[in-house]
Amino acid sequence: MPEQRRRADALRNSDRIVRAAITALHESGTAVPLEEIARRAGVGIATVYRRFGDRDGVIRASFETYFAEEIEPVVQAARVAADPRQGLADALAATVGTLAGHRSLLSAAKEAGAFTIGIAEPVMG
Repeated sequence: MPEQRRRADALRNSDRIVRAAITALHESGTAVPLEEIARRAGVGIATVYRRFGDRDGVIRASFETYFAEEIEPVVQAARVAADPRQGLADALAATVGTLAGHRSLLSAAKEAGAFTIGIAEPVMG
């Protein structure tokens, strides 16, 4: 199998695992086993460990993806709002709203040590 094909497959598998983890955490809570995440992603458990190392790695990657897709756009929209005060208010409301809908992911991310300043660097600069 050509190297580029393997890389593309690995990237797709990683994305499927991360998205399966976000969904599984949302639906089943923080105790969802890695085997269930692997099943939902359509990969073997060995693939999960190979791509992320351990449960904390899966959770960190999932939180990073969630943050990049749900929080960063809200912050960016606030930065270009015509009314900065309203932009900030809208960003805060949207952030609290999306975070409230993903409590299990947040709880798991906290346990996995995913809350770092590095997560926010793309929106701070």
